[in-house]
Amino acid sequence: MQLSRFWSSLSFCGAGFGLFAAQSVFMGSEKFYHEWLMPVVHILVRDAELTHLLGVKLTSFGIGYRKFPSASDERLIQAKRDKLSRKVFGLDFVHPVGIAAGFDKNGEAILNLLEAGFSHVEVGTVTPKPQDGNPKPRLFRFNTKMALVNR
Repeated sequence: MQLSRFWSSLSFCGAGFGLFAAQSVFMGSEKFYHEWLMPVVHILVRDAELTHLLGVKLTSFGIGYRKFPSASDERLIQAKRDKLSRKVFGLDFVHPVGIAAGFDKNGEAILNLLEAGFSHVEVGTVTPKPQDGNPKPRLFRFNTKMALVNR
C-alpha cells in the first residue's frame, strides 16, 4: 500500500512539474529556459548535433521561442526599426540580425524563425548539391564557455 502511494505521489508531482514546464516554455520564460530546461536537455541528450536537430524541430512546431514583437512593444520596436533598418544589395531588412545558412538546412522552421524576430532566414546550406558533410561527431559543446563548435 505504501509503495502504491509513493508512485501515486511521484506521478502527481511529475505531472504538476510537466504542466509547469509546458506553461513556462509556451510563455517564453527565459529564466526557466536557462536554469532548468537546457541543463536537463544537456544531461539527457549528450550529442550537441541531436540537440540542435531537436531545437529546429521544436521551432518548426512553434515551441520554445517567444513571438516578437508583442503589441505592447510596437512603439518601441518601430523606433528601433527606424535606426536599425538596412538596405543590402537592393533588399530591405528591418534590422541586421538573421539566421545563417546551415541552421535550418531543410527549411522546416522558416516562418517561425521570422516570427521569433530574425529579419532574414537563409535556408539550406552553402553547397550546390546535398553532401554527407564531415564525419560525426562534428558539433561539440563547451559548457564552461557556453559555446558550440561546428567543424
